Amino acid sequence: GINAEYGDTSASAMPKKLSLDRRHRSSSLSQEAMMRDLQRLAAEFHQDFKPPRPPPDHVTKQGFSDANFPTDSQGHTYHLGTKNGEVANRILSVGSFDRAQKLAKFLDPPQPGQEIFARTSSRNFSTFSGRYEGVPVSIVSTNMGVANIDFVVRECRAVVQGKMAIVRLGTCGIVSPDVPLGALTVASSAVMIRRDPDGWGSLDDVPKYNITQPIPSDPQLLDLVVESARRNMPGQDVCVGKNATACSFYSSQGRTGCHFKDENETVIDDLLLQTHPDTITLEMESFHLLDLASVSTNNSIVGCACAIGLAHRPTNTFLDDARKSAMEVSAGEAVLKALVQAPGIQDPAQGTLWE
Repeated sequence: GINAEYGDTSASAMPKKLSLDRRHRSSSLSQEAMMRDLQRLAAEFHQDFKPPRPPPDHVTKQGFSDANFPTDSQGHTYHLGTKNGEVANRILSVGSFDRAQKLAKFLDPPQPGQEIFARTSSRNFSTFSGRYEGVPVSIVSTNMGVANIDFVVRECRAVVQGKMAIVRLGTCGIVSPDVPLGALTVASSAVMIRRDPDGWGSLDDVPKYNITQPIPSDPQLLDLVVESARRNMPGQDVCVGKNATACSFYSSQGRTGCHFKDENETVIDDLLLQTHPDTITLEMESFHLLDLASVSTNNSIVGCACAIGLAHRPTNTFLDDARKSAMEVSAGEAVLKALVQAPGIQDPAQGTLWE
């Protein structure tokens, strides 16, 4: 159960294990039937589940040492507030605190008779640690943008021993007309679009926006995520393609307005899709996860990223809250099932929550 400090943890208060109705698990599943099933799942979830509420960070911002990589006297990191033994080698990274709470319901305690580990730091990073299908797993809320996922990956790496697998489940904008609104998109690779302030300076030959070369997801983890999503989310569109990670929600994603001279009207069509026509999504985190994994010492991190298609840029439409909420639950469980199958990832050693 969850510590009583976080709410009622009696058997009656905890949610039932939810799954899609078996009668819909057929190749002839209609979109209407799938949507009814997802909405039923979300309704049952919200009715039954009383999410854990981590207390404010009890790791005080005192006694930190080492300006290069700050930790306190017990080894808690500066932004996430976790220490060695509190984070698993398999991590599901999600954008929002609410999504992390939703998915924490799938976890069992690290050991029988214990509580699910839950902490929210003073910087609003939340960590939930327990077991999924008997395997140690942590769910960490990343918040938004490259800087925040940098904190998450680097500070989790610092407090975990051995090889790690990290999968991001976020939301995204869709830029391909061939990918429908509400699809679960899985990044085969990612590039990054960056706004260069020098492009607004006196040098005429400096481009205002530039794009990196692509970095791939780990192929084994990618296959596991795609297979799990297609198996456990019947009738749901699961699309694989290139992701573009932007340094901004606005300028480098081609969102226009009158308050700033972004000069970004052609960022998507003329810059992104001309140079990387297989791009299907835009968001703000995935590239950096894959980049850090690719340069991790001794290849100690494998990464993959997926996202719910929340905004459809070609048709200027937005996913409704009911479908988004239902997909967060079903996609989250599908990713957890993939994570526990990741090969070559060792379980935490003695002296951790799990031993």
